Amino acid sequence: KILNAMKKELSNWFSYSGSGDGKYFAYSQGIGSLLSFPSSYNSIDQMNDHHFHYGYFIQAAAQVGIRDSEWLQKYGAVIEELIDDIACTTRNSKDSRYPFLRNFAPFEGHSWASGFEDPESGNNQESTSEAMNAWYGIILYGEASGNKEIRDLGIYLYTTELSAINSYWFDQDKSVLDNKY
Repeated sequence: KILNAMKKELSNWFSYSGSGDGKYFAYSQGIGSLLSFPSSYNSIDQMNDHHFHYGYFIQAAAQVGIRDSEWLQKYGAVIEELIDDIACTTRNSKDSRYPFLRNFAPFEGHSWASGFEDPESGNNQESTSEAMNAWYGIILYGEASGNKEIRDLGIYLYTTELSAINSYWFDQDKSVLDNKY
């Protein structure tokens, strides 16, 4: 029952049936992003939380795909659009529809939730667990689809973000936070 319910819900999101459709993704060339409708948490107007939201779709689709490879093949192009929106590996190409690793900073080793840089309040990474879920979903999708490049991208993002979480948020080396904390 759960698998069939997941297939039905994801299939609804992954296919567009016209102007009366209540759940769908649409690419915006002007923004260079895949947008979800309906939107939530300022995901369109501020480009917030794409890797959080899309990570749930990617991970759920991979779970279905492990159990039904035909379903995964049918929707693979949409799932890979979701992955590209949050973690495109193409650099400096006029052919790329998305920016390189949109909201992941390789130098800092972690992602951020806010889509637009805000120098006064930072880039808002309020949920490292949701970021880890997105990267896990990419790994799982890569495994389910047999795409080693996507799997390896997920492994890089997962292990790098985990290192940043341990360093910046948990301060395992006692080098980030003041000793009074």
